[in-house]
Amino acid sequence: MKNKEKYLLSTLALTVLGFLTSRWFMDISLWLVDHQHVDIVVTKMLRIFTSDLVFAVILGMLPLLFLVVDTLCGLKSLSQRLITIGFILGFGIITWLFRIVQLNTGFRQISKYNLGRDTVHALDAGSLQFKIFLVFGFLLGAVVSILVFREKNKRSEDDIGIL
Repeated sequence: MKNKEKYLLSTLALTVLGFLTSRWFMDISLWLVDHQHVDIVVTKMLRIFTSDLVFAVILGMLPLLFLVVDTLCGLKSLSQRLITIGFILGFGIITWLFRIVQLNTGFRQISKYNLGRDTVHALDAGSLQFKIFLVFGFLLGAVVSILVFREKNKRSEDDIGIL
């Protein structure tokens, strides 16, 4: 199988996997957020489907990000490829967790204000923006990989030219 077919197949597989697991991702994200004093609501039913679709596209773009890094840097070894995958996934997870910490901090601040027993704070699920932070992290991981391996591979080519 050629490289293009591998990337296309892995993109399609991760897109389908993303569509099937997007609710799980949202459940895990909401489980990590301390929203005892805030109700998370969905105001539009269409938003649920588009949220699933967006998460599927985000996971589907992972092989394409790897392809961009590989094309720009000419990754030479298996360790460089694995480190690149680790950077992309690691930065995605870190930025997603950063968003959760931000929300927890904000919800703690909201819970300090007691507006009465019958008043309930509500927040639209679309404004949580977990997926935006995840995409930003994946892109940041790809950029870091490019910066690390482009310079490293350039230096190793220069060292070979000296010998």
